[in-house]
Amino acid sequence: MAGIVKGCGGKNFCGDKPVTRAQAATMIARALELVPRVDTPYFSDDDGNPHEDAINALFAAGVVNGCGWKDGKRLYCPDRAMTRAEMATVLDRAFDLPRSTTDHFVDDNDSAHERAINDIAEAGIVRGCNAAERRYCPNASMRRKN
Repeated sequence: MAGIVKGCGGKNFCGDKPVTRAQAATMIARALELVPRVDTPYFSDDDGNPHEDAINALFAAGVVNGCGWKDGKRLYCPDRAMTRAEMATVLDRAFDLPRSTTDHFVDDNDSAHERAINDIAEAGIVRGCNAAERRYCPNASMRRKN
């Protein structure tokens, strides 16, 4: 209803489809009401991607860093599925959430994203993939419905 997430065509939502890193960038940029821009092409692998403006706006705002480097050029990996762990870090940065002192999940202890996962759980943004077992499933792909 807020226009952050749109359908996938043909009046369908496609809730079980994975969210790509590029699509996630557009959703977060919309939520933050960032003005998309391509003043500086920060990533070498998103040229011509319909989400490039949002990706660049998020990078300029310090929300995303990319996925690595190749031949001295920064990569974003726009077509790769966004993991639940990556999304936690993006949300944590985007909304500058307070630090959690609680370890909410048992399956994120080796994740570089653990702090962000705990922060978004503390903020009530996520409950995990199996609340009864305190699991977050950090390596699972984000889906459009969740």
